[in-house]
Amino acid sequence: MSRGEKAKQDILDAAERLIAEHGIQVPLRDIAVAAGQRNNSAVNYYFRNRQDLIDAVVKRRLGPMEVQRRRMLDAAVAGE
Repeated sequence: MSRGEKAKQDILDAAERLIAEHGIQVPLRDIAVAAGQRNNSAVNYYFRNRQDLIDAVVKRRLGPMEVQRRRMLDAAVAGE
């Protein structure tokens, strides 16, 4: 994983945790600090704005859930 990808993943990890703890209005600066970023604009570098960051957090969580849902649905259909 490249340094940029690691930074992006660290930001997503921090955002997920801080949003869960404090809600979606958590300051982006707090997310950057929690992700170990020295540059406060790092979040905006990887994600254009707060909404894009939130969308990325949701997508990251929904992706695996969708795979599992599909497996369960396929198994149910196959069992009919």
